[in-house]
Amino acid sequence: MDHGGWYDRSDNTVRRLEDIQFVAAMGPPGGGRNPVTPRFVRHFNVVAITEFDDETYARIYGAIGDWWFRRAKLPEEVRGEEQRACLVGGCGRISATEQPENA
Repeated sequence: MDHGGWYDRSDNTVRRLEDIQFVAAMGPPGGGRNPVTPRFVRHFNVVAITEFDDETYARIYGAIGDWWFRRAKLPEEVRGEEQRACLVGGCGRISATEQPENA
């Protein structure tokens, strides 16, 4: 990244990198994730977000569920608030119980 290219390890030639953008995502160290060095992070704009509240999750998963229900052409009685609440509640329980494990 610093020198405009990477070495191709199969034949030890330099591959020039031009007009590209890197996008990365990461979580905090732990659960098998390693800390990222400042030397590497300096190439990125670091944006941190906090955990969403239940209302935000309901809006996100509700929109995804509504889209999926319409796409699948499910009957109207299947697309009710009860099903949306079940979808959002299930995702909330998964995120609360499934934590990263140490490698």
